[in-house]
Amino acid sequence: MLLGLLVSSTPRPVNAADIVATHSMSIPPSGRTAGRWSNGAFLVVRNERSPTPSFEAYDRIGAKIDNIRLEIPGAQLIIVHSGSFARSANGAWAIAGTAYDGEDRGAAFIALRSSLDHQTLIRTAPFIPYQIAVSNDGTVWAAGYELPAGKESPQYFIIRRYGSDGHLIGASVPRSGIGDTTIPAMRSFFAVSADRIVWYSDSAHLVLEFAVDGSETGRYRIAPMEFRGICVCDDNTVWMGMSHVVGNDKRVELAIIERPHGELRTVAELVKPVGFLYGCDGTKLVWHEATQPRLQIAWLERISR
Repeated sequence: MLLGLLVSSTPRPVNAADIVATHSMSIPPSGRTAGRWSNGAFLVVRNERSPTPSFEAYDRIGAKIDNIRLEIPGAQLIIVHSGSFARSANGAWAIAGTAYDGEDRGAAFIALRSSLDHQTLIRTAPFIPYQIAVSNDGTVWAAGYELPAGKESPQYFIIRRYGSDGHLIGASVPRSGIGDTTIPAMRSFFAVSADRIVWYSDSAHLVLEFAVDGSETGRYRIAPMEFRGICVCDDNTVWMGMSHVVGNDKRVELAIIERPHGELRTVAELVKPVGFLYGCDGTKLVWHEATQPRLQIAWLERISR
C-alpha cells in the first residue's frame, strides 16, 4: 500500500497539501507496454507486437469489464506503442499503430472499435499517430509526426482530431512552431478531463491545453525533468509527476501547474522511487504503485488545499 510513503525530509512549499491513498487494486502485469487510465477504466495491451494484439479494460476494483482483439486483414505484424490506445465512456476503443504485411511493408493506422465490435480503419499516411486519446464528446485525438524518406518533415500538424466515423475534423499545432527538438510526439502524453484535453511533449518540455472543440487555451514551457506522468482532473487541475534525487534517495514529486504562466508547484513527495501518474478519476489521482508480482494501482486524494 502507498499509505505512509508520502513523506518528505526536505522543506515543502507553504501551500503544500497532504495526499493520501484512498484505495488500490491489482491486475495481471501488462508486459512491456505501460497501461493507461481512460474514461473511468484502466487499460492494458497484451501481445503489443504480434499479428493480433489484445486489449483489456478494468474497473476501479480490478474487475475485467472489456476484452477485445485487434485484427487487420493482411497484417502479419501489428505494433502498438505505449499510450497508443484509449477507450471512451461508452466502451468504444481507439487504437493507433503500424501494421506490416508479409513483405515487411508498414502502414500507419488508427482503428476505431465500437462497443458493438464494428471496426473502422483509418489509414493515416503520411501522418504516423503515436499517442491517442478520446475526449468526452467522443472525438479521437492523435499526436504524431510525418517521416518521409526516413527524415522528419519540417512542416506538418502534430495534433489531429477524428470523428467517431473516422473522418478528419481538424489539425493543429504546426511542427514549425515547436522549435528545434527531437520529434515532439515520440515521447508525448495526452490527459483528458470532462471538458479539457492536455498534451505534453517531454522532448519539447511543452504543455498545451485545448477545449473540446480543438481550440488551444493554454501553452506552458516546463523545465527539463525526469517525467513521471501528467493528468488533468475534472476540476481542471493539471498534475505532473517528476523524479529527483535527495541525497542517496530518488523521490517522485507530485506538482500542479499554476495558471496562467505554467509554474510548477510541488504538492507532495513520494519516497518510493518508482511509479507513474496514469490519470485522474474525477479529482483523484490514479497512480502506478508497483509492477511485480501484479500491477498495483492506487487512488490518491488531496485532503487539504
